Amino acid sequence: MSDFNYEKAYCVQALPAFNALNERQRKTHRSLCLLVKDLSQGRDLNIPISGNMEDIIDQARLSCKELAEISQASYFVGHWHPGLLEIPFDNKAGESWKVANVCDQILRRRLQTPHNIQIHEGKFRVTFSNKNCWIWDEFALATEANLETFKNCKLSFGELTLEASAQKIAAVINDLWPDVDTVKNNELYLNFLKLKKENELKKLKEREKETIAKLHQDIEDSKKEIKAFVEWLIEHNISLDNVIYYNHTGRFCFGWRNKISEKEVPELSQKLIDFPFEYDIKH
Repeated sequence: MSDFNYEKAYCVQALPAFNALNERQRKTHRSLCLLVKDLSQGRDLNIPISGNMEDIIDQARLSCKELAEISQASYFVGHWHPGLLEIPFDNKAGESWKVANVCDQILRRRLQTPHNIQIHEGKFRVTFSNKNCWIWDEFALATEANLETFKNCKLSFGELTLEASAQKIAAVINDLWPDVDTVKNNELYLNFLKLKKENELKKLKEREKETIAKLHQDIEDSKKEIKAFVEWLIEHNISLDNVIYYNHTGRFCFGWRNKISEKEVPELSQKLIDFPFEYDIKH
């Protein structure tokens, strides 16, 4: 959705979810960030999982629900982070989505989902595909209990029924974040809106300053051109047809339209010997 308010979603959903992680989850996330930051996706689009990563997760004794919460919070803290706010962990190398990717892989191993269920960002996606389409919808966190609910729901998930059925089961389980527009603004978001307004005003003032400076420079350039053309070149009987002032270099160019011949260069150079501005002769 082009009008999705990701700034508010960060403030009222993603960051609060990350801050609500328990100490075992936070410690696991910190440790995984250090291990994944220099890694890249393989051809299967997954971050390669090392024995160290598996040990960290095993030693933390995290449930599927806890892993799903880490994946969801980590991914969206990075994905929705607005530039004016601090981020709770270093994400310069894409640590947020990489940690989520590792957690999702562990969840897939544990849960052994049916063919039409995928796990991304800690959530179940029910999918449908045929030769004409591929569709999916999220309905719950990736946990054992939610998978059993799906298996026993007796709903149809075909091309025409997937969206409605996913919404029904999502309403029954009710553990996904709600539509952000229905969530009350929190203090962080209100402070962000204030920062955003102040930043916009700052940028407008800077733009105004740059515009005024450019106008002053344009005036100075015009004065230089008039002085050169009217007070000097015309007075010294030098044609204006083949000379131009380049304000980006601050130099006049003789021969910009038609190159000055080698024969004419010495004569023109002599005429310009007292020319009070920097210039080039194109020949």
